[in-house]
Amino acid sequence: MYCLAPSVYAADIMQLEQQLRVMERAGVSCIHVDIMDGSFVPNLSFGPDFVKDLRGYTDMKLDVHLMVDEPVRFIKAFAEVGSDVISVHLEACRDMEHTLDAIHAVGKEAGIVLKPETGLGKIPLTVWNKLDVLQIMTVAPGLKGQHFNPLMLEKIAEARRFSEEIGRDIDIEVDGDITPDSLKLVMEAGANIIVVGKGLFVGSLEDNIRKYFTIMNSKGEERHALLNRN
Repeated sequence: MYCLAPSVYAADIMQLEQQLRVMERAGVSCIHVDIMDGSFVPNLSFGPDFVKDLRGYTDMKLDVHLMVDEPVRFIKAFAEVGSDVISVHLEACRDMEHTLDAIHAVGKEAGIVLKPETGLGKIPLTVWNKLDVLQIMTVAPGLKGQHFNPLMLEKIAEARRFSEEIGRDIDIEVDGDITPDSLKLVMEAGANIIVVGKGLFVGSLEDNIRKYFTIMNSKGEERHALLNRN
């Protein structure tokens, strides 16, 4: 299933409730929440209280991306405030399997995130078998104003191929300067969850969501037809 996940880090916080209503009316079912600790990445952002407030305003799925050192310390806190998906950086975990197990233990979908420089070969098969979501960063995490890295397209395609080879229906999520042009490329490579920040929130949010949905629906139909032919 294809999913557009607006990143609230790029939203206008002073207008966030109104923007959430626009997203809901437009058919958005999932929103992406970046959590940054100022250590694993240079910036700081939201904490559990913000996620709790979000949950109070919307029933949309909350996809929480922990850009923090030793994320296992924060899993319970973010689970208790209404997160639906908790994704952690492979590079930040001392014990990846234990961290994923901890996420599943609190009843949440578990994901890992890879920086652009981290290869898929760093993920053991035992970890693949615990994954619900694999998030591939197409920019360096934690900084605004970067440009999409086209070298990540092969990583996305390889992740999709391997997921299918091992018989796992893992969501492949992409995050980082996803414009309408790069959207087409990442979907063709095999991504099905698309995180978008400034591409949605600059200009008319409703019109931008409609534009992205139009491309996603078209690419989804093309992929469905191709799979049926094969």
